[in-house]
Amino acid sequence: WNRVQFGLNRWNATQVTEEFETEVSKKIQGLQFQEAGLITSRILEIIEFVNMDKGDDNAKKLTAFYKKIKKAADSDTIDVLAIADDVDIINQTKNWADDEQLKLDMTPCEDDEADWDAPCVLHKFDDGFFWYDIKANSCEISARKLNNCGQASTAGGSLYNLMSSGKTGKPKWHVMVEYNSDTRTIVQVLGNSNAVPKEEYWPHIKWLWEDFQKPMIEKGAWEHVQGEDIKNKVYKFLKFIGLKSSDALTDSWNQMITQVDDGFYSVKSYESDYAPTGEDFARLQWVGGSNYVNMSVRIRKRLIEPKAGKSQFDYEHIRDFKAAARAMNNSDELYSILERIIPEEREELFDKNEITQRVRFSHGGVLMLYLNWTTKVLQNLDGGRHGDADYRNQLQRETLVTFMQETQRNFTVEAMYAVATYLGDKVEEAADEYAMKRDSYNRGDDLDEESQKILSELLKVSKPKKD
Repeated sequence: WNRVQFGLNRWNATQVTEEFETEVSKKIQGLQFQEAGLITSRILEIIEFVNMDKGDDNAKKLTAFYKKIKKAADSDTIDVLAIADDVDIINQTKNWADDEQLKLDMTPCEDDEADWDAPCVLHKFDDGFFWYDIKANSCEISARKLNNCGQASTAGGSLYNLMSSGKTGKPKWHVMVEYNSDTRTIVQVLGNSNAVPKEEYWPHIKWLWEDFQKPMIEKGAWEHVQGEDIKNKVYKFLKFIGLKSSDALTDSWNQMITQVDDGFYSVKSYESDYAPTGEDFARLQWVGGSNYVNMSVRIRKRLIEPKAGKSQFDYEHIRDFKAAARAMNNSDELYSILERIIPEEREELFDKNEITQRVRFSHGGVLMLYLNWTTKVLQNLDGGRHGDADYRNQLQRETLVTFMQETQRNFTVEAMYAVATYLGDKVEEAADEYAMKRDSYNRGDDLDEESQKILSELLKVSKPKKD
């Protein structure tokens, strides 16, 4: 019985194998016929293109096209794409013929009300570039020309191409943007071969972004971007068009310093680029260098209001305040107050001996507080015990970012004004003490009893007699 059962199993396995092979053969033959039909159709279209003109211009163009592909494929430098093009000669020729016959509808979009679905020119620039609204979520020719998928990645997304006309009048593709009107977001911004668009195209992209009423650009817009130094390029691009990253960037020193200089970690009490003239203000500013970061604090507070009808203050009064400010400047008092809100990481990043502080009082009755502090030389760490210098320098950048973020949170405008108020009160108290000493000196309070008597007699003599 076992032998009988084994024989039946072999017969069933053989039958299944034969049926599988038959089905696979049918499928392969079907695909072969389908591909052959497609190739035949494309060959006929190529022949039709060649016969379109009465002369032989198209035939000459086709011959030149074949020579170009053959030359690239036979070159000493291995060009995989060129070899692939040579192998797929039928499809490449068909694409070439389509390009030769391509004619864009250059109707401006505002004049295209009769056909809302027809591609049109959204905007034409003076330099010959133009934004082309293809009125679709995919475009085969755009995918081929820009070497990307040519597809919108979201439902409701539409594609826009930045294009120009070449010397021969044929269109060139430079940038593809996907905009989703439902979510009011830009979903993709891609240059050729999924690269970050070249800087020369940024003004044109900015125009489109502003025309769309400055929508949010999704983080996923850079998901398919390829190339070197992508994050830094993306950050510079976003900065150019007027957007700033909401995340701290630490992948490279240049990337981080660009964000530092852009004011990402700074705090100020005013909206414009420059401090207002004649008004109180507070500012925390960071400036980056090749291997350091500088922390700068500026606080301005008026202590004496101008007297009505007078253009200047009493000289003696101002002199007392200046003397008080000078005494505070020579002490460590400004730093000792700010030290309370400077994060603890300062000891790792800064040298206290390199700090510069200034306390000044102007002739106009204004107290000015300055503090400058530059970090130690950064980004020069070696590999340490584990021999990974890049890793240690990355940790140092992250430590610096943490320090700047905490400082930014502590140095609010209100906190800086509170420091100025506290030190301003101390300057005023010291100025009053200087004034009291001066008055005492003028009265001769520091003279002995006999000298005071002589001074008193002299003052009586100096008084004018009454008539």
